[in-house]
Amino acid sequence: VILVDEKGTDALARVLATELRPGDCYYLRGDVGSGKTVFSRAFVRAAYEDNALSVTSPTFTLVNVYDDLEGGPPIHHYDLYRVNTIDQVSRLQLGKTLPKVVSLIEWPEIVDKREALEERLELWFETIGEDELPEGIERNTDEDAEEEGNEYEDILPRRVRLFVVGTQWRERLDRVMENLAAMDISETME
Repeated sequence: VILVDEKGTDALARVLATELRPGDCYYLRGDVGSGKTVFSRAFVRAAYEDNALSVTSPTFTLVNVYDDLEGGPPIHHYDLYRVNTIDQVSRLQLGKTLPKVVSLIEWPEIVDKREALEERLELWFETIGEDELPEGIERNTDEDAEEEGNEYEDILPRRVRLFVVGTQWRERLDRVMENLAAMDISETME
């Protein structure tokens, strides 16, 4: 999926946040500034149906917990960028927590395989250059984008590759892609 700007990231997050199930696990991979936190913020705001909800990066706290979602499971947003050892990760007790919550995990590479869920959706974020855009899609060159709330560090488009681990996400991902295709987001996503 090509995300031309932050609106595309928001649209992807909104569609994924429509079906929240305990045990849903999203591994968010990509370089610094590739859109993982922007995606997480949009996901949590969509789940809460509140675009003004304060959703910050848990870079220093490791996890932000959103446990007051009416009618839905808690959402745990992890940022493991500063975690260096398996021992630090084990203190989070992911093996006990992940099956009960919806989890967004930035920098999941450090997660111990014994605690990782066998069923998950992995999103790989990367910035791309103009030469990689499909024909007919143009990058956002709006110099006022920052003033309009664009939180990307740059205005380069992103590519998000979605990988299913396990079986439960296969049908769900098909529905997600159908819902994305039905949205009027042609200027922000391909």
